Amino acid sequence: MSINIDIIFDYLGRLKLVTVVVGFLDLLLIGYSYYNTDARDQAFLSAVVVCFVFSFLLVLGVVLEYVVVSDFFIRIVEMVFHSAACLLLLGTDTFFLISILKHGKGENFGIRILAMMFGYLNSAVYGYLPWTLVKST
Repeated sequence: MSINIDIIFDYLGRLKLVTVVVGFLDLLLIGYSYYNTDARDQAFLSAVVVCFVFSFLLVLGVVLEYVVVSDFFIRIVEMVFHSAACLLLLGTDTFFLISILKHGKGENFGIRILAMMFGYLNSAVYGYLPWTLVKST
C-alpha cells in the first residue's frame, strides 16, 4: 500500500482538501456551540458531521489509492455527492441563521456566527466542485 500525494498538486484535489479542513473547523465551532447552548443546532450539526465524514473518507480513499479519481463512475458519484452536500449545508445553514436571528445575542453568539460563515463557505466550495468536475471531464 502506497500513499498518493498527487492530491496536493491537483486543483480539484486541493479543493477537496479545503472541504475537509473547513468542514473540520466548522465541526469544531458548531460542536462547541451545541455543547454550550440549548439544542437548536441539531440539523446544522448533523449536516456538517455527515458532509465532513464523507469528504474525509473520500480524501483518505484517494490518498491511500483505494479510489481512482480518473474513473468516470467515481466522477459521477463525486458530482452527485458534492451537489447534495451543497444543498444540504445551504438549507441547514439558512435554518441555523434564522435560529440565530430569532434567539438573539445569547450565549456563544460570536462562535455561532463564525460557524454559520464557515458553513456557507463550505457550501460554496461544495457547490463549486461539481462545476469544476464537469469542466474537467
